[in-house]
Amino acid sequence: MAKKRTQPSSSASRSRSGDASLCQLGFGDHLDEFGIGCICIDTTSLLIRDSNSSFLGLLQLQAVDVIGSPFLKLLQQDDRQQFANDMQVVCRVQGSSITRDYSVTRKDGTTASMQFTFVYGPLAKNDSDTVSATVTDVTAQRRAEAQLALSKERFELAQQHTKMGSWELVLGEARGWWSKELYELHRMTPTAQAPSVKDFMLRIHPEDREYVAEIVKSIEEPNVTLTFTYRSDPSLGPIRVFASCVDITIRDGKQVLNGTTQDITERQQLIEALQRSEHQYRRLLETAGEGFCYVSSDGVFTGANEAAANMLGYTTEELIGKNIYDMHSIESPKTTSEILSRRARGIGDVYERKLKHRDGHDVWVLVSSTPTHDDNGVFEGVRATLIDITDRKKLEAIAKNSAVANARLEMLTRREKDVLKHVVAGRMNKVIAKKLDLSEKSVERHRSNLMKKLHVQSVAELVRISVIAEAWTKDDRPF
Repeated sequence: MAKKRTQPSSSASRSRSGDASLCQLGFGDHLDEFGIGCICIDTTSLLIRDSNSSFLGLLQLQAVDVIGSPFLKLLQQDDRQQFANDMQVVCRVQGSSITRDYSVTRKDGTTASMQFTFVYGPLAKNDSDTVSATVTDVTAQRRAEAQLALSKERFELAQQHTKMGSWELVLGEARGWWSKELYELHRMTPTAQAPSVKDFMLRIHPEDREYVAEIVKSIEEPNVTLTFTYRSDPSLGPIRVFASCVDITIRDGKQVLNGTTQDITERQQLIEALQRSEHQYRRLLETAGEGFCYVSSDGVFTGANEAAANMLGYTTEELIGKNIYDMHSIESPKTTSEILSRRARGIGDVYERKLKHRDGHDVWVLVSSTPTHDDNGVFEGVRATLIDITDRKKLEAIAKNSAVANARLEMLTRREKDVLKHVVAGRMNKVIAKKLDLSEKSVERHRSNLMKKLHVQSVAELVRISVIAEAWTKDDRPF
């Protein structure tokens, strides 16, 4: 049911004899019922001749603000030339029209996207110089479109960075949909249609085709995700390794396969290289005459060679039966239970660990450990090779402290360094002044300044910094 108008529209109240426009013929009033704006623009002066109430409402203006004012005044600067061009085009042929979005400034200063559909043609005898237009606010729509475009761009960028593509296929159909990145992963140029299932299978390594086909056929129920890996056909270039996840959903009564595919070639190469490296490294440790021991699943030493026992201050016989939980330092970053838990899951590791010697001092060891299993495959404990790296850790600490000390000494001036050398040697200010040909006050000032820079309060602290700094700069350093 049409809404009843209780008062005349703004266009009706401004009707002028001989000037009939869309607004003045009542069309603008009808558009008011749907919230659609309507205006009339003089083609010569580009002044607004008339408007309906909806147009005024869209701009939050009154009729006195609009009627007789330049239409260009409502537009953003960037749109004004485009409007002038549109007027030239639409006014060439009577009855022609053009639709364009313009950015319009409202009364409160905000900017809105308005869609104008301009129509040129006389609606009365004296109205040949008028262009009429309908106006709708498309701000929300344009924002949604921009957000959608941004989301799509971000989605494609994320897929590009992760080397991951996505796809979907309605069961029973020959072709589905591929994302842009999926084409690139498979060395294909994006086309209007994704490759057929048959074409795709030909791009898989011949040894993997039957396996992949069986995986896809095995998906029967929604919300069940299957993961698998496959290789590319070597005839298409260097072999790539892909990891895929596939599930099935119901859409419009049809079963749809949804999947993601990621290029894991580099990751696979790194894993294989790491495995080779660890294998070689462990073989080296096992034959290097270093510490070797067995620990049960509950942390008890069940076997050890003499080197391993000596590292901890025991004989082999004394170490057997002791619990490794008692050997770990409180400061160790991982607990023994976490380590054993990883071994129980079949995970081997090479790591550094701080243990407690029998006499209480810390012993740093490099541990290469692998899980062991009984004949039934049940986890029974850990086999570990130990290398004592305590001296290396001490040297690292000395190197670190020396670097800090040297950095602090670099803050001193040449003269302050001269004074420091004599202070550390135990000479008095008077003697230092004579040797450096300075006044005693100058020596006192340099001495005070260097102690402030080094944040020390006594000569003893100066000596300590100097000794630490020299510890790593002598020619007899270990490396």
